[in-house]
Amino acid sequence: MVDGIQICYHDCARSHLLEADWQALFWDKSLVRVDDNRLMKFRGLDLKLKNSKNGGLALLVSGSIHKYHNLGEHNADQFTFERLVQSIDSFTDLFSIPAKECYIHGIEVGLNLILEYPVIRVLKNVVCHAYKPFSFLSERSIRNGIVCTHSKYRVKVYDKSKVSGVSCGNTLRFEVAIDKMEKIAAYQIKTLADLQDKYKVYPLINLLKDALNDIVFTDSSMNIRILSEHEQKQFLHFSNPKTWQTLSKHQRCRAKKTFKKLLANGNPPNLFPIVIKTWDNLFREKIEADLPQPLDNGCFKMEALETATFGQLEYTGQKLRKEFGKSIEINAGFLINENLNIIDKELAEKPENRFCISCGKSLGTTNPKRKFCSPKKYGNKAAKRCRNKQSNKKRDFKRLIQKAIAKDLYLVISYKENGCVYSDILHNSEFMTVKETWDRIEKVCLLEK
Repeated sequence: MVDGIQICYHDCARSHLLEADWQALFWDKSLVRVDDNRLMKFRGLDLKLKNSKNGGLALLVSGSIHKYHNLGEHNADQFTFERLVQSIDSFTDLFSIPAKECYIHGIEVGLNLILEYPVIRVLKNVVCHAYKPFSFLSERSIRNGIVCTHSKYRVKVYDKSKVSGVSCGNTLRFEVAIDKMEKIAAYQIKTLADLQDKYKVYPLINLLKDALNDIVFTDSSMNIRILSEHEQKQFLHFSNPKTWQTLSKHQRCRAKKTFKKLLANGNPPNLFPIVIKTWDNLFREKIEADLPQPLDNGCFKMEALETATFGQLEYTGQKLRKEFGKSIEINAGFLINENLNIIDKELAEKPENRFCISCGKSLGTTNPKRKFCSPKKYGNKAAKRCRNKQSNKKRDFKRLIQKAIAKDLYLVISYKENGCVYSDILHNSEFMTVKETWDRIEKVCLLEK
């Protein structure tokens, strides 16, 4: 999720921002003020207020929006999209600035990945990123982390527990820091308000996937004696980061395929499934006031001290039935009571019957992950026909959406929801191309201007 940010806001009115408790820099001996800049550290953010060349004031903010949500303490937990939206609302309300006018000049997109093994295993098996070698995050040891610096962005891989000082287990931080916004110009993210649009934020996972795809991993624990003498030389050759610096783009592509075949005998780190699963969970999980943002105006002068009057609140939450202090939940089709360890046998004896998403034929109850007709039950041709029908439909949809993006057109999308078909008119930038969305689409049309 989005963590580090660099934003700029221009206040032409020179109004309320001056009311905050700013600090200034002075020379030690003469106590003469260094410049007219005003500084402040607030909940993990560094704020600077200075005179703008165009008149008025310019507010520069840099730091971790994740730390801001945790009151400046740490950013070692999971930062969901709901928390991101909540934090931006809190920051803009506190300083009375519009999110649409806070322009982003730098951004960090990353994930805290929970591993089942020590983080050092990943750090020791990283060879390079594309053609560039990694350098240590600190001069002490590789155990803290590594970073690869490019002209427009940086790729960081480090142990979150060691760097943050917070005990969070085997947590690997994988991060892409954007230094030049032209790197993400295609995502149409320019202001803080854009970071509150999930249809613009969700596709940022492509930054992590591309960066991860360019990382070359090895397996230092693999027994290379099982390889032939020629393969052993290849393995040691490709495990050296200097080798990749001399290869062209086409040569690197072929070398990756060769190296992948050699690593099939070992067990190199595979972070792709963890990255995708963690990213999806950040958008699916809902937060119910686990860490509410306090209305803290401590940096401003308080004037109105009268008690505020609030309207009647309507309860919209969901009650959970509890027994013996623990709730009963439905998990994998069974009704389970955690305290009594009782499984409802009636539900267990009646597994759900599922149907092919292409032709509607029954799939039975054998494989819960199957979506199309089984070759064993209906034959290879029928099964292939169902798979091709769905993939061709997705292909045609993608072509229409690409055409809409190229011509900046709107889309009329018909989709299924709870057995009913609905239609929406969406701009091409508002459509999130995720797997769950494609499966529900029935028809896509372009809306000509």
